[in-house]
Amino acid sequence: HGIKVNKPDWGDWSHTLGFSINKNNDGSAIWLGFNAYKESMLFDLPTPISPWKKYIDTSILKTKNVSKKPLANQSNVRIESNSLVLMVSSEYSKKIKL
Repeated sequence: HGIKVNKPDWGDWSHTLGFSINKNNDGSAIWLGFNAYKESMLFDLPTPISPWKKYIDTSILKTKNVSKKPLANQSNVRIESNSLVLMVSSEYSKKIKL
């Protein structure tokens, strides 16, 4: 993906990448987004098998913890410049003990 689900941007100027790992045809279990652009970007999220939880956000200072509560907005996530975000579906996070 790019910032839009299932619409990769293969241009030389592209600074974003998103990809997901799906569970059969039930939806996405894991999603990872990278933003190497100088500004924050809004990424569309694929449909999860259960509500998304954010597990890693490299834009957040080490002194702050990432909230692992299900996201209020399940359709997109803003990724700050030069950062990455890891999302895991609630159901799948229990199975892999995150």
